[in-house]
Amino acid sequence: MSASGGRIKFGEDDDFIGIRIPVGLAYLFEGAPVDVFLEVVPLLDVAPETEFTLNAAIGVRYFFGAER
Repeated sequence: MSASGGRIKFGEDDDFIGIRIPVGLAYLFEGAPVDVFLEVVPLLDVAPETEFTLNAAIGVRYFFGAER
C-alpha cells in the first residue's frame, strides 16, 4: 500500500513537515487480478505547527497483465 515515514507537503498558504504511518487491509480475489483495500493513515504534522489528523481510503485495484 502506501509508504510510511516522513512527509513534506507544499501548499499555497503553508508547507507541512510530519510523519505518516498507514495501516490497512487488502483482500485478493483468488484467480482474478483484482483486490479491494481499506487504509487508515494517522498523520502527525510537526511544522509549521503540531497537528494530528487522520486520512482514510477504500478502493479496488486491477492488476494489468497479471497472471494468477
